[in-house]
Amino acid sequence: MSKSQGSTVPAGSMATHSASRMGTRQITVCALLCALNVVLARLLTVMPSAVARFSIEAVPIILAGYFYGPISGMLVGFVGDTVGCLVFSTYGWDPILSVSPMLMGVFAGLLRPLVYSLRKPVDIWRIALTILPGKLLGSVFWTSQCLIWLGYSKKGLPVLMGARALEAGLEWLLDTLVVYLLLRTKVFQRMNLFPPARKESSRARKLRLASGAMVLVQVVVLVAGSLTLGLGFLDKTQEILPRLGNGLLYFLPTLAAAVLFVAAWKPDKQETPSNN
Repeated sequence: MSKSQGSTVPAGSMATHSASRMGTRQITVCALLCALNVVLARLLTVMPSAVARFSIEAVPIILAGYFYGPISGMLVGFVGDTVGCLVFSTYGWDPILSVSPMLMGVFAGLLRPLVYSLRKPVDIWRIALTILPGKLLGSVFWTSQCLIWLGYSKKGLPVLMGARALEAGLEWLLDTLVVYLLLRTKVFQRMNLFPPARKESSRARKLRLASGAMVLVQVVVLVAGSLTLGLGFLDKTQEILPRLGNGLLYFLPTLAAAVLFVAAWKPDKQETPSNN
């Protein structure tokens, strides 16, 4: 056996090793972002009342969505909120309230192509657009509904939503500014975290457009469903299966948007070199 033959590494093994390294790196980065989310949410938060709080805890969730897409952003939001509530919070943990940070990660991941290139200082509006849907649907609309349902607030829905809109607006500005400054340093680009270095095919663009359309459908479903049908999956008098089915129907557009987005960014198959 020649020296060159003895040092040959199969292409499949190299690809598997590379994928393993990327998976390990993604888990590590997401774990660090979860820890940072817990720190920001529990140690650097101002709470003027039981239903109002100001922080930049959403920044790690947004970055997770930027780095690895809506699924990772959603998981970082859920895990960070769950760990923070179970370990550090005196209010306990309500799973339905975890939907709000999960929506932040989902929309940041779905809309991340808007911030692939930040060539001008005014491009800060692109970052603001990726954060706004999660703030409106999660912090203002969804959390207000849940706080009233769970009995944390005795205010009417319009009054509570108005108060939370002011809070979310301030957080939106702070989150946008912090994320913008972090991206402008290009530290994530030097770490090969963002933006992903790949070109987008026509098929991927079509899938992303369909994904964006599903996001708009989700907005309509949440608003119209809440005003006309009510949030049936929060009704604890119903059995668990009808509640799960109702909840699935409410968030089906978001799930479809995430699936379409992941399909759009599926890596292209690479041809392995022949041994001939």
